Amino acid sequence: MKQLGALPAALVLALAMLACQSVAELPIPGGSSSSGDTGAASICSKQPELGFDFELASQAPTCAADCTEIGPELGREGAEALAAELMPADDFCSYDVSPETQAVIDQATQLQSQGQTDEALALLANRVQELSGQSAIGKAVSAPSRQNSGGRQTARDILAMGERTGMWGGNDEPFINAAQSAFRDFALQELPGADLTETMRIAEEAARLGLDDIEQQALDQARDIAEREYKDASASLDPCTVTKDALKVVMKKVQIAMLLGVPSANENDNPAFADLLQSIMRAAAAVKNKESGGIIEGCKITGELEISYDMFFSVGTNEPIVVTTSVPFSLDLTEEPPGYQTDVKLYTDQVFTFQDETVHDIVDFDVNVNIWYMGGSTPLEADLDIKGGSEFFFGVPIRSGTPDIDESVQLFFPLSEGATQEFDLEDLKDMKEWKVTLHLTPGT
Repeated sequence: MKQLGALPAALVLALAMLACQSVAELPIPGGSSSSGDTGAASICSKQPELGFDFELASQAPTCAADCTEIGPELGREGAEALAAELMPADDFCSYDVSPETQAVIDQATQLQSQGQTDEALALLANRVQELSGQSAIGKAVSAPSRQNSGGRQTARDILAMGERTGMWGGNDEPFINAAQSAFRDFALQELPGADLTETMRIAEEAARLGLDDIEQQALDQARDIAEREYKDASASLDPCTVTKDALKVVMKKVQIAMLLGVPSANENDNPAFADLLQSIMRAAAAVKNKESGGIIEGCKITGELEISYDMFFSVGTNEPIVVTTSVPFSLDLTEEPPGYQTDVKLYTDQVFTFQDETVHDIVDFDVNVNIWYMGGSTPLEADLDIKGGSEFFFGVPIRSGTPDIDESVQLFFPLSEGATQEFDLEDLKDMKEWKVTLHLTPGT
């Protein structure tokens, strides 16, 4: 191994090492080296193992015939494909080295090609100090890459320099230590607010860097998220109202929980999970039955339609006058066809003063409502027969309720909470005066 050739280089490197002792031990030119598939060069060349439970996930239920039936179990191949979906495609290994660091690497490469290996290694060591937030004499310096992309960019830059150090016979272990330190700070800051995708990304990156504690913390968090998500998704799994798309979501959440080894996602240990798997099978049968126009035994759909009318043209106010009424309903799906009928009224007499005149803004509609369960992707049909009108009057209101509007509309809703349809009557085709919103009663 070569020894330090020039005193200035040795002095600069020594100062750099002293400044960074609190961050990470830096490489000493001429120290032990890493090469081949070890050290910094290997971190991005191998896919880390994250302890997926492929055996459990292989038993997860799947959809068949577009989720109108339960298909075969996920199987090993399907579990591995699911794991591949969870693994991030853009961890720090996919980052380009920042322009600032690449310029240093290029300069060091030129020095090394001229036989000045020790000087090249010292240059890389100084750049690590900068990325760690220290100059060679211990003063803070600007680190644009770290500010822009966080610890990921910093780790990527340091590892790129560590790889060159190993190639040139230097010791790359301190580079790995510095990359670990930068990423640890970043991960501990990001994890509390991370979703499942980001949490798995941090887990993979921590595994690459050998940060076992951060990897374990991320995996524990991923399991917590996966457990919450599959339980939330399955809580609304009602054979009476389930759709193919909703069932697919539940299936995927269950598969992910089993793959991550969520303790409660194991029917051998958790009877409630076994019940959920049975509910999934019943839901698939219900979807198939509904797709074919069948009726689900014992099912009811209850909720309400919220009907509102906006009177945009009024006098005495700058805001539209909104009149709203609710239509509670309950549909017994054993009936043929399941339906509900009622009459409601939308009425208001809003009194304002306009230019010293008394103004009555009146809304007066009678609505006959017929609600039907028809099956399909938008199974709820609402037929509205609307009679009446809205006007404003100066002085004494003279409206007697005599209809000047007599129209019918036909609306279709998916069985989704908050599903909304808007429409117009008369000539106000761009106003959307009418709005009907579906509210479903949970658990019915």
